[in-house]
Formats: sequence, structure tokens, C-alpha cells
Amino acid sequence: MSLEEIARSWDAFGREDPLWAILTLPGKRNRRWDPEEFFQTGVEEVGRVLSLLESLGLPASRRRALDFGCGVGRLTQALARAFCEVDGVDVARSMVELAERFNRHGGRCRFHLNAEPDLGLFPDGAFDLVYSSYVLQHVPPGLARGYVKEFLRVLSPGGVALFQLPAEPRPGASAPLPDGAFRARLSVSPPPGRLRTGEPWTLAVQVVNEGSGPWPCRGDGTGRFQVNVGNHWLSEDGGLVAQDDGRAPLPADLAPGASAEVELTVTPPGRPGPYLLEVDLVQEGVAWFAERGSPPCRLAVPVGGEASPAPAEGAPAPAPPRMEMHGVPPADVALWVEEAGGRIAERTGLVSTGREFLEKDWVSWLYAAVRR
Repeated sequence: MSLEEIARSWDAFGREDPLWAILTLPGKRNRRWDPEEFFQTGVEEVGRVLSLLESLGLPASRRRALDFGCGVGRLTQALARAFCEVDGVDVARSMVELAERFNRHGGRCRFHLNAEPDLGLFPDGAFDLVYSSYVLQHVPPGLARGYVKEFLRVLSPGGVALFQLPAEPRPGASAPLPDGAFRARLSVSPPPGRLRTGEPWTLAVQVVNEGSGPWPCRGDGTGRFQVNVGNHWLSEDGGLVAQDDGRAPLPADLAPGASAEVELTVTPPGRPGPYLLEVDLVQEGVAWFAERGSPPCRLAVPVGGEASPAPAEGAPAPAPPRMEMHGVPPADVALWVEEAGGRIAERTGLVSTGREFLEKDWVSWLYAAVRR
């Protein structure tokens, strides 16, 4: 993804479900995060980070900190408890606007939109701490390399850049399911009367794993291998009208015999008439469960209203937002830091809350880098 595509995706996440996009705990999707609980996770994470840095004797001063990839300010505000001034930068306008709305520290916390491949907003030596938590993993290594160089540039003497990067997926963490695992039982409550053309409807889907193995709720970071709930629209006689409509993730990995309720938002076709809504599971990049013999769930759905206008020729629908994952070997990270005139003072494991999936699926490291 280009930086422009990353900005577009995260701006969409910020409008749709910002807190969950930042901290993807099971059960918190669809705006189920309580803001107080959400921001408390930032306080806890920063507490662990500062304890780690104190053990290293870093930074020499707590004058000013930078939160790179600040989102809605979860960590920026927590850092403001320990530093005189904190700046947060993010690529997504919607996130920055929310961060300003959530800000409880007045002018001591400043938020900046930065959709550039550098930190030209800030002069050399401006910060005692640069902290980046679960951000660089979402940008291609070429961009990440440039940002790490900028982290070292904006560090003051005696300062430290603390940033997280996964190294590689764990062996076997993501793979196609065996055929025997493609077995599900699905049930859906019928809609409350007639649906209208083009108006989204959210339904509860009951999912039971009747297969031989667990279903992963996450994949390999490129959109493959996770199991999602999805749907098709069919004509009354079973002809395909829309292949891909809604998608919703499982709340957690689902073991054989286990069940879950998943909220799926579907959008009826643009012309009124009788339709069949077909709900199924899909292992992304592999197969729909129905293609492997598992029965989907079908509902007869009457759709009313006026026909939607046809899309303008040559105007494709906007692409759905994506959240990519990229790993970088530790030797490469060390080389980046050395090229920027720094050194790795410490490399350690995860210190975050709600990122247990990353520890399970990826080998991930937290790097403390200082200027030479």
C-alpha cells in the first residue's frame, strides 16, 4: 500500500469504528469500547513503558515526547502524565479530529495531521522520547525505514526512540484449513418486514463450528486465511445477484463445537423485488465454506423502495479500508538505526494490552534506539 492508500484506509477506520481499529479486542467491535476503559489501557501501557525505560536510565529528560501514529490519543494523553509536553501525529484526519475532541490536557497535548513520509513538522533534537506502538507494522518496510531515520533525527541528546515492529509470522500461524474444518451450522433471524433498496441492515448470525479444527479470527496480515462471516444476494430462483456484500470477523478463534454470535451488516440490492439472502463463512483467499460442502443459511427477503441509480460509468466504488501487516528482521532494523546515526540500546518483547493475537501469530519486538 502507498502512504496515500494507508491514509485513506485509516481515515475510514476512524469514521467507522475508531477505538476498535486501534485496539482490536474480541467483543469490542462495532463501537463497543467504553472510552474510559479504552484510555485506561493507554495509562497501563505507558506505565510499563516508563518502567522499562527507567531500568535503562532513559530518557535523560522528560521535557517533550512524540507519539507517532497517535490515533485518537490513547497513548498521547497517557504520556502527558509524565512529560511536560506531548505531540501526537497521525496519517488519518478523522483520527486526529477525534484525538482533539478526547483531549483532556489542553495545550500540553497537541495533535498534528502528517501524511508525509517524514517528520518535517519538527526540528532536529525536539523530543526526549519518540514512542510508536503498533504503527510501523502497518506500513511497508521502505516507509518504516524512513520513519525510523526521522525518529533518530528528532531525538534530543540523551533521548530515546521506542518503537515496535514484528519480525515474521510464526511458523504455521496462518494456513488454509483442512477440508474437514469447513463445516458450520448457521442461523439468522429474519428481517423485520420489508427491507429497502440500498439501506444497510445489521443482523445477528449464530455460528457453530461443526468442523474438525479451529477457525482463526485473524490471518497472515495481508487479508488471507482468517475466517469471516459474509453474504451473497441471490434472485428468487437462486441466480447470483451480488457475490460479495457484507463481511464480519469472528470475535475470537472458534474451536470445534464452540459457537459465537456475529453482527453482519448487509446492503440489499439496488432494485426492489424478492431476493434470497445467503449467509456463509469464508476463509479469505481460500474458499467459501459452501464450496467445500457446508450448507449456507438462506432467507427469503422482500426488498422495496425505488431502484437506485446506476453508478456513473468509470466511477468504481471506493475500496474497503485495509489493515496490512509487515514484518522486518531485527538485523535490518539494527541497520536502519545505525544508518541514522544511532544504536539499539535494548530489544524486548511486547508491553501492550489487547495485542495477544500478535504474540501468537507474529514474532514481535520492541526496540529502544538512542543516538550515538
